Amino acid sequence: MKLVLLPGLDGTGQFLTEFSAIFPGTCQIIRYPTHMTRYADLQDWLTPLLPQEPFVLIAESFAGPLAIRIAANTPEHLKALILVASFAKPPRPLPAITAQLLKIVPLGFKPATRLMLRVVMGRHASSQFQTEFHNSIKDIPRSTLANRLAQVLTSDHTDLLSKITIPRLYLQASQDWLVPKSAANPFIHHWGAACIRQVKAPHFALQSHPGECAKYINDFIDRLDEVGQLHD
Repeated sequence: MKLVLLPGLDGTGQFLTEFSAIFPGTCQIIRYPTHMTRYADLQDWLTPLLPQEPFVLIAESFAGPLAIRIAANTPEHLKALILVASFAKPPRPLPAITAQLLKIVPLGFKPATRLMLRVVMGRHASSQFQTEFHNSIKDIPRSTLANRLAQVLTSDHTDLLSKITIPRLYLQASQDWLVPKSAANPFIHHWGAACIRQVKAPHFALQSHPGECAKYINDFIDRLDEVGQLHD
């Protein structure tokens, strides 16, 4: 089964290679155009690129609303939706202007990226991951990060959840400092509590606990496959 993986705010997919390696030959990581920040624009860009074979869409954090928009339009070959540490509406009640602070954060300054890394990875970042994170983040335009965060703080896609009828799974990071547990409430309301699985992980659940997340995802796909819901 093909897996299409949508990365978070950075849009590079650079931090997802260890997770994707668990699914050799089947996991495609999408890399967003750097200039593209609006969910509507990303949807228009991504939809024609979706596989013309059965696939599962996995969306991390920022990408959750993008995946929701795509799944609500019922692409022909989309068989299931998996959201990880994500949300359908702003996860915290912050004003949109907050996002503009990212435009003045010195991302090339290592203490700044160390703080960001501590927030998203907790104590789980290896020395190699810390170096890769710093090198990748400093190369992303701050305006891109700010404008994508503004989308997070102003977009509400809860009305689309009832339109998604394919099987779905929500992996909740129980130690997430960015996305609170209450972000799962719209999914529970529309899809039922059975769709929720908890991973004892920080916000970067796929990066800090790739094996555990992969097991949940494999079990989910195996169960669906057994009843024929992932076949054309």
